[in-house]
Amino acid sequence: MSKATFTPSEPEKEHSVEHIFYELQMLLDCRVLFENAAAKHRQATDVQDQMTWSATQNAIIESFLLHFRNLKQFLDNKQYPNDVKARDYSPTWVPDPTLADAAEDTRVNRKLAHLSYDRVSGTRGWNLEPMERRVCTVFQKLLGTIEVKYHPLFAGCRTKLSAYGY
Repeated sequence: MSKATFTPSEPEKEHSVEHIFYELQMLLDCRVLFENAAAKHRQATDVQDQMTWSATQNAIIESFLLHFRNLKQFLDNKQYPNDVKARDYSPTWVPDPTLADAAEDTRVNRKLAHLSYDRVSGTRGWNLEPMERRVCTVFQKLLGTIEVKYHPLFAGCRTKLSAYGY
């Protein structure tokens, strides 16, 4: 049995760019929010503030990981037939091998979707900056290959990446 295929319409592709931008924006902003929350946690002098900033950091990490996974799947042309894929905007797009990390994928998925014993023996902590850098570097490569007709739609993505030094 073959997989179902899905071909998005031009309006679907055009409207999806705002969602791609949202994923990119949230990834970038969550990393900065995490750093700010970590600083606030270190500065907290009472237990209530420490608990609040610790919970804030955890919520931000989960958000970062969700947007990281969504962008990674977009750039890898993976998942379900009707998912938005990089090749929808760049038909020659080939997934970048720097994003291929099955162990990382499993770890992210376990953190977000499963209460499993893998968490007990797994690595603690996340190094968000290199994860962000890998996805944003590949995203920049994609922007250099998208079809000209989509360039204006991705202007917000270019601006956001530039604001973060990419």
